[in-house]
Amino acid sequence: MNFYPHLLDGLRGYLHCSDMKYIKPSVIFDLSADITLGEGIIIAEDVILYTHEHDHSMGSNHLKVWARAKVVGSNVYIGARAIVLGNCTHIPDGVVIGAGSVVTKSIHKDFSHTIWAGNPAVLIRPRFPTDGKGDFVLT
Repeated sequence: MNFYPHLLDGLRGYLHCSDMKYIKPSVIFDLSADITLGEGIIIAEDVILYTHEHDHSMGSNHLKVWARAKVVGSNVYIGARAIVLGNCTHIPDGVVIGAGSVVTKSIHKDFSHTIWAGNPAVLIRPRFPTDGKGDFVLT
């Protein structure tokens, strides 16, 4: 895991997480603001979680940086090489982010237990329970 804040811009955050997590190597956490991870989270290889964005407005030689805290709910799975940008401040419980996806905005709490994928990530479908043998149980 790699951690970096934008110290030159005076931004510094912390990683808050429970012991109940599985984070693969080479995940990058941008700690320009706090990141809170829920229990049972799985983050695959090469995922990047950004908390900062740059102000792209005209009138400055230096692009100002701003940061927002990010909360990732419990039992969330983020697939390999996914990128979660700074504008995304919340991922609700039970969400699956597909490998290689780019999450550009927060996912509303009403969309817990859903699957998101693509660039930009869009809703694919709800997660369905299985019967333990891999077959979906539609209720």
